[in-house]
Amino acid sequence: RVPAFVESVLESRHKAESGFSLGDAAHVVAALEQLIFDAEGALLSRVYTERRLPAEQSLSRTEVGVLLEAYVVHWMVGEDAFYARMLLANQSMLPDALPHWHHLAAFARGQADALEHRRRSAPVASRAAGLARAG
Repeated sequence: RVPAFVESVLESRHKAESGFSLGDAAHVVAALEQLIFDAEGALLSRVYTERRLPAEQSLSRTEVGVLLEAYVVHWMVGEDAFYARMLLANQSMLPDALPHWHHLAAFARGQADALEHRRRSAPVASRAAGLARAG
């Protein structure tokens, strides 16, 4: 969706006739941000469902790590959800299938560790920021 949208804007009649102003560019950027946010939110929701993780409750550090690793696999694979599920079911294939998998997985685990640290060091602020839920 995003590449087609960008192409349609850049090849539009408006561009040829009058060009784009800074305001036009800001609107395009805002629209792109929303499209990306929507797509990534849908992907995250799908990963929550596939991993059978409760979206309405706080996750443990381990669950966050599992969620983030699965999200990265789906993100790297793209639209091929079957292939992503196959890789997640047989994780020994990940290093061969995805370039730099060990670094990506370490990054995901590091993000889970950072979230856990923020939750423990400032629990009230974490709940207020949506990083944790009571219970």
